[in-house]
Amino acid sequence: SSSQVLEIVPSILSSPRMANFHQATWAPETSPSYGNEGKTYGTVHEDYVGATWESEENWVPNASVLSVGCEFIGTFVLVSTMCCVRLFGDPMWGGSAVAFAFAVLVYACGPVSGGHLNPAVSATLCLSGKLKSERAFVYILTQLFAGFMAALICGFLLRFSDVPMGPVAPFGWWAPVFVEICYTMFLCFVFLNSMSSSRNNPADDNSQTYGIAIGFALLAATTVAGPISGAFLNPAATLGMGLANGDMSTGWCFGYCLCQILGAMLASLLFRGVRPEEFANGGRALPEERMANYFSPLGCRLLSELLGSFALAVTFGLGLAVLGTPSTAWACAAIVAAFVYSLGNVSGAHFNPVVTLAIVLCGRRKISSNDAMWYGAIQLIGGLIAGIFCSNLRSHGPMANKAFGLHAVMGHSWHEAFVAEMIFTLFLVYVVLSVATSLRTHSATQQNFGLGIAVGSCVAVGQVAVGWVSSGVLNPAVALCFAMVGLISPGPFTPAPFAQVFLFALAEILGAVIGCLAYQATHPSEFIRGKEGKATVIYS
Repeated sequence: SSSQVLEIVPSILSSPRMANFHQATWAPETSPSYGNEGKTYGTVHEDYVGATWESEENWVPNASVLSVGCEFIGTFVLVSTMCCVRLFGDPMWGGSAVAFAFAVLVYACGPVSGGHLNPAVSATLCLSGKLKSERAFVYILTQLFAGFMAALICGFLLRFSDVPMGPVAPFGWWAPVFVEICYTMFLCFVFLNSMSSSRNNPADDNSQTYGIAIGFALLAATTVAGPISGAFLNPAATLGMGLANGDMSTGWCFGYCLCQILGAMLASLLFRGVRPEEFANGGRALPEERMANYFSPLGCRLLSELLGSFALAVTFGLGLAVLGTPSTAWACAAIVAAFVYSLGNVSGAHFNPVVTLAIVLCGRRKISSNDAMWYGAIQLIGGLIAGIFCSNLRSHGPMANKAFGLHAVMGHSWHEAFVAEMIFTLFLVYVVLSVATSLRTHSATQQNFGLGIAVGSCVAVGQVAVGWVSSGVLNPAVALCFAMVGLISPGPFTPAPFAQVFLFALAEILGAVIGCLAYQATHPSEFIRGKEGKATVIYS
């Protein structure tokens, strides 16, 4: 009866076993956490796995039930948000609702279940050895069921019959396949680095930005991939909406799922490529004492820079060259922040040749000149690859017959565009040098939690402030991406695109040099020999 329940519940909550359970739930040091020796949030806690009824007064929930319950609730809410946004949400800002829902649900569910909420995420963690296959199987089934129930209930209550799935006109089949694979890969890769990397989550100093990074990765995807494929990126949402609507005939439901699983597999391979220390100890992470002084090999750092530069350039290219959306600045800021948080302790997360140049010019042994040359070359290659993909997508998109290229826009002159690029590159470089490379002598944490937000905000500010003057490129790798689009894609384009790359790069280099001088003038203590402290990027 209700009176008996009211008598039993307080005794359960106040029991010593329940108190111990709650303490274990929030103590990261007792967690196996994806096989990371208790350094990150991830799965459930071993101390209470298999706990069952002992008496009516002393009951501890089974940990598997708790984690599965979190995955069900989180996935249900996430897919419900996706359903409502696709039917009634604002086309420009609806994706932001989905991204922020995912971010807060990761924070809410992460300490108990890991906050996967996506079969592709669970699959990539399993493939990376961070989640046992048995638990991954249970998680995936739970997420798929939750997605189906969410779509079914939303369909019944909101009386809709179909959620569009497949290429958004005028795109053909190639465009949604590319963006679903690419941005599922980005999402899973950011999740792996943010949640299960030992160096991002050292002992007693766990990352507090993992939800922000993961949510921002999804935010970039919904902004620039949403108008092409719908940006599902989640087999639970894809299958749930397809089954609930009874519309499986087109094949896009299963096609999207295959793309998402392929993206998860690529993310796992790339994670192993940029973080070999996670597998160097017999398939497990290096011990904490070795991890603290670990320095990534040059090949891993170059792969990190290639991925980050490609992610920024392809997001920029899709937003402006392919779609012409005014929310491009929002997407670029989000993807930069996500990758800076993910890869900052691998390569420094420069993703921009002029940022690398500025760090070299400021000295202090942050990066060698030889490594810097490799960095610049690989960043430009990332922009070049992004330009090739974007040019192919543009030829079938709404901007196919419109003029596009690297030039001054909206009737502005070349010298106005030159000055705009120089000023806001100066701004970007000055912030990066100040936030990323300065020694912090009074910090209680080894981590730089504000770095991703700071760098991403600079990118957004530049695009919003001077986007209608010079496009707010601020990055030679992105400029090269735009030049490739203007050169390859059909329709009108600006003549001599690579000459324009040179002019834009010259403005950005000049801005970087002035930014360097400004940093040296305002941070003289950084150049005192023997000064001790903590910095985000230190290379020898």
